[in-house]
Parts: sequence; structure tokens; C-alpha cells
Amino acid sequence: MAPRSLKLFLTVGVMLAVATTRISAEDARVEGPLAPLATAFGFSQSQMDLFLHEINTIVSDPSSITGAVKGQCTSGPKCAKQAYMNLHWLLHQHRILPVDITWQRGAAARQYIHNFLENNAVPHLISSNVIGRCLEWDVRPGSYSSNAACQVTDGITYTEQHNQFGTSLAAKGVKSGTQFLGDIHNFSSTFPELVFEHLHDPFQAAREIFTIVRPGGKVIVTAPHISPEHGVPYDFFRYTRMGLMTVFMKAGFTVDTIEKAGNVANAVAMLEGMDVHVSHLLLATNKSGDDKGTPYGNYLHLNMIVSKPM
Repeated sequence: MAPRSLKLFLTVGVMLAVATTRISAEDARVEGPLAPLATAFGFSQSQMDLFLHEINTIVSDPSSITGAVKGQCTSGPKCAKQAYMNLHWLLHQHRILPVDITWQRGAAARQYIHNFLENNAVPHLISSNVIGRCLEWDVRPGSYSSNAACQVTDGITYTEQHNQFGTSLAAKGVKSGTQFLGDIHNFSSTFPELVFEHLHDPFQAAREIFTIVRPGGKVIVTAPHISPEHGVPYDFFRYTRMGLMTVFMKAGFTVDTIEKAGNVANAVAMLEGMDVHVSHLLLATNKSGDDKGTPYGNYLHLNMIVSKPM
């Protein structure tokens, strides 16, 4: 369909739909041809009017539909995909998307981490009888290790002047001022949560963690696969499953378990600035099979548990 014909089609379609739409008096819901679309969008009549006015304004400019996907879609799902693709490019061309340019540290990702710790990591520590002194890295002590597996919790953080090396850690928390790197083989478990993307030498950091974890101890690791750049200029890496496993296996750890968190809906939402606004919906879409049974796929981050051999 030529751009001029597509413009005419969209304009006439919007006008006809509006002309045959009426308002339900009790709650101002949209009724008529646009009712299913309004329901899907969660729009009232006034909101639907604003949306249609914006689309009509956009398509009134012949150059606004450059790059629209052409072709004859032959089924409902195919036409829905084509509509989504065209709306995506259209709204980006007119700078309506992304939804938000301010990254809010990933509401959905944080919830995935909380669920992983509560439902997987902590039960794993307890069932493995790994109970004792825990070390949290770069979070407020107790944020992630306030559980039955941690009788004592210490906290450390890297300083901005040293974190690029991934080896010098400034202590804080329960024993402020202590240099934990000299505290050999004392920790039952450590919790570096979304830290390893900020380390210039993650291999060296993993080796140093190996020295402070007691034999049989565990490291609970979370690391991003997809996220906006943050913590600039100290933002160095994103991880695949094999990449994160290799960092810790090279240090001498064995991998107990590793899992993906999130899916393509989460990844797109984060990059488009939607994750804070609809995090509850994104969590509900995290179902198995979202990457269609292949070993590949887009996800937010990785959750991993590794052990130091006895």
C-alpha cells in the first residue's frame, strides 16, 4: 500500500470509528467498533478521543509513515503483529516513545531477585546446611541475607576510586573498617547482587571471593543480561549464562544452579522505560517457553548459586 493510500486508509478508518462510537452513560466506557481496542488499552471515552486525535495528527503528515511495514497480513495474530510494529516505529519517529528516559533501577528485576532469594537461594542454603556468617556486597546489611541461613551479616562496598579494579573493597556495616579480604575462609555465603557489571576485572573479584568463602560455602550471584547503562563511568559488562559461569568456574567454584529471570517483554519494557509503570504486568508474563523452546532469548538478568569445593 502506497504511503498516500495508507494515510487515507488510517484517516478514514479513524473518522468512521469515531462516528459510530457512543458513550455508555454510567461509566463513560467506549462502545462500538473501538470498544475492544479501548478495553485492551484501558481507555475511557475521553482517553480514546485523545489517542485517536494524536494518531490522526501524526498520519496527516505524509512523511510520518516512512518505514511502515507493508504486506497483506492473513490472520488475526499476524495483523496484530504488523499493527504493533508499525505503531512502534511511528511513535518513535515522532519522539512519543520511549515512555520514559529515566531508568528507575528496574522494578521488575528487583522483584525477580527478591523472589529468587526467598524461593530458591535461601532454601538451598538451609537444605545444604550452609548456615553461619554472611557477607553482603554493596547493599545495606540485611537487605538480602536477613534469613535463617545468616546468623551474622557483614557488609562491604567498593569505593568509586577503586571499583574499576574489582579488588579493593572498603568495609562498612557490622564491622566498619575491617578489611575482609584478609579474613580467609570465614564466610558461609556471600551475596554480590548486581555488582559484577561494575567491576573492571570480574575474574580477579571472583578469585578474591573464593579466598574468603569457607570450603563448602556458597555465593549467591545476580548479574544483568540487559539493562541501560548505569553507574557511569563504572559500568563495564553484561553477562550471558556461560559468561557468568566462566567467571566463577575460573576462580575455582562449581555451579549449583543458574537461571534466567525475565523475558523479551521485560527486556523491551526496560529499554523503553516501561518497567516501573507496568512491573506487576511484566512479572505475570514471565512464563516458561517465552523464548519458544530455544536455548536463546532475551531476559533481564541471571540468578546463580555457586559452591566452593570442600
